[in-house]
Amino acid sequence: MREQKRCAQLHTSSETATTPVCGKRGGKHTMKLVGPSANPSLAFTNSLRGRDNGVPFSIQKEQVGELLVTSGSIIACDPYFLPLSRPKPYTTKIPPGRYPVFVSGIQSEGICGGRVAFAQVQLSKQEGVRWEMALRPGEDVSTLAPDHFFGYGVDSGTSCFLDQDVQAWLLEQFKARGYADWSPPQTQEEAEAWQKRWEAMTAFFYDQVGDPLLRILESSRLGAGSMTLKSPTGGNIVAFHSGYGDGSYPSYFLYTAEGSLSSLITDFGIFQDVEWDSPLS
Repeated sequence: MREQKRCAQLHTSSETATTPVCGKRGGKHTMKLVGPSANPSLAFTNSLRGRDNGVPFSIQKEQVGELLVTSGSIIACDPYFLPLSRPKPYTTKIPPGRYPVFVSGIQSEGICGGRVAFAQVQLSKQEGVRWEMALRPGEDVSTLAPDHFFGYGVDSGTSCFLDQDVQAWLLEQFKARGYADWSPPQTQEEAEAWQKRWEAMTAFFYDQVGDPLLRILESSRLGAGSMTLKSPTGGNIVAFHSGYGDGSYPSYFLYTAEGSLSSLITDFGIFQDVEWDSPLS
């Protein structure tokens, strides 16, 4: 699996992809693009049962860490593409602090083992009653075609939340090792120098991030967990498996009835046509 993720580093990921609805069960893009594909309050209700396209399932809610927010800007991305994609944070600002991160996993007859359906940064204990698509600089929902969304690309089967300060620290470490951009070399001499920088950056990334994170995920029942980096802020990455694997996934900010932030949720498109066995009490 480690080598698979190393190879994934050599490919690019669409960080602003828009994807149409696909009705194929188990496909990469199965989310209903009219908001989160299930009621978030129900989707994070532990042990609740329901049916999706007639197939029984049960919810497994699990806290997988706390996200330290220092800059006020949250990034959602594939952690194994941080050296290449340099994803932008969401434009919605978050007050600095520590926020619990939950995943909503499902067990189903149609799924081998558990799958993470949603990941949530809980910004308030108040319930969210309305949602807005989480956007990054330059993204405008009015420009989207019907049934399209702005999402982040996943090519390693793994997603994460992190603060922008953590990304900035990682980029500083890459730059210190001579790796400042992804500009292709033009000569043999440049190619040799680039290869040395690439190897130094890759060795650092897997020593500090890639390999430790993989060990955390492999030791978790749902493939999720938190890892603190050696950055000045003590920031961390909270990572989790992404639904059925690779694809492009949207996130949403949920707001309370009073208009304050309730949570940030990434929808991994597991649910398609949900019927719950019982309502919230």
